[in-house]
Amino acid sequence: MKRWIFIGSVLSFACNANPSAPAPAPTTTAQATSVVTASAQPAITYDAADLPVPADFEDEAEKTITAANYKDELEKIESELGGPDTSRPVPR
Repeated sequence: MKRWIFIGSVLSFACNANPSAPAPAPTTTAQATSVVTASAQPAITYDAADLPVPADFEDEAEKTITAANYKDELEKIESELGGPDTSRPVPR
């Protein structure tokens, strides 16, 4: 409700502004402005062969993960990555 009141008051103010009124003259005092340029950092590039992909781990996972130990292996992987994904429930 407050949002609509705010939007209505802003629109009312904007519609009631006098567009034919001249804009105020800029002040003649000189202001020093400093321009700071950021030094360009070189872009980090990676070779596609160096990036790990799921296919790199499939053979190892097929050999080491079984129906009996998948929960323990999942916990190991989650701890290596920084914890479980809390956005979805994991059945236990």
